[in-house]
Amino acid sequence: MRDVMIMLGMLLIGTGAALRLWAGLYLGGHKERQLVTCGPYSCVRNPLYLGNIVAAAGIGLISGSPYVLTLTLTATTLVYLATIRQEEHKLQPLFGSDYNRYLQAAPPLLPHPAAVRRLIKDTTPCTITHFSLARELRRCLCLVALGFVAFLLAMAAPLLHAHLPTLL
Repeated sequence: MRDVMIMLGMLLIGTGAALRLWAGLYLGGHKERQLVTCGPYSCVRNPLYLGNIVAAAGIGLISGSPYVLTLTLTATTLVYLATIRQEEHKLQPLFGSDYNRYLQAAPPLLPHPAAVRRLIKDTTPCTITHFSLARELRRCLCLVALGFVAFLLAMAAPLLHAHLPTLL
């Protein structure tokens, strides 16, 4: 069962990193200059944060502890919900009625079936710059590295438990 949890955790980390990469490429550094509502942003308003939450769930699963999983998911989600509230107050004056319509059209984190259908039909091209690709790949690498560290700790835990009394 432990191996299944580790594999599922790694899958969630990879999925979260991929979602984060996809969303970051669509955003392309336009966060406060242009309202991006296409690609993953047509499905949810905060796909970057959703990707991070999914990856955090993977890290929590790899830990093998339900307490670590619960704490990781709760803390990450609460931080992002507070961040979303702050950003909404900042973006509303910048984009006005367009932003208000977007608030109604796309949920903050969890997509509705209608939003997924919109995403599937979306044909808006995405311009990817070398800068945005490099930036997002670095950020995804950090998520994957955190997952790798969690994996190493999970693999080392039985050894530490077995040998810690003799080391002390």
